[in-house]
Parts: sequence; C-alpha cells; structure tokens
Amino acid sequence: MMLSLLKMALLIRLPLMLVTGTYDLKTVVTLSCVQFAWFFVDVWVQLARQIDLPPDNRALWPREFRLQGGQVGTHPESNRLANYAV
Repeated sequence: MMLSLLKMALLIRLPLMLVTGTYDLKTVVTLSCVQFAWFFVDVWVQLARQIDLPPDNRALWPREFRLQGGQVGTHPESNRLANYAV
C-alpha cells in the first residue's frame, strides 16, 4: 500500500520537480531511475505474493489444477481465498 502511495505521489509531483529542475539531464535521469526502481520493486513484491499462495488459490492456474472439495493449503489466508478458487 505504501509503495502505491509513493508511486502516486511521484507521478503527481513529477512535472513540478522537472520544472523546478529546469529539465536538467541529471534531474530527468534521477527521477526516471527512481520511478523505474519503484515499479521494479512492486513487480517483485507482487510476484512473491503470487508464489507464496498455495496452488489451489492461484488465480492464474487452470481450473483443473486447483484443489477441489474444500481442500485448502497451509497459507494463513487460504481459508478465506478458497471460496474464490473453487
């Protein structure tokens, strides 16, 4: 959640920072690197969250690979998410 707020704040303030930096190359490169880093970290966090879920709750898995009959995995949220997987 915090990373999303930081990305939103950067996108809102980006034009102001570029204007105050007079579109200097150093400013543009720094802001581009910061923006890339935050999006890159977010991708890895979401990938880790997806891998952490048991196979029966992964939204991207085909239906025939999910556990049926109310079986749940060992993930703490698996009981809540099992209703959506079956």
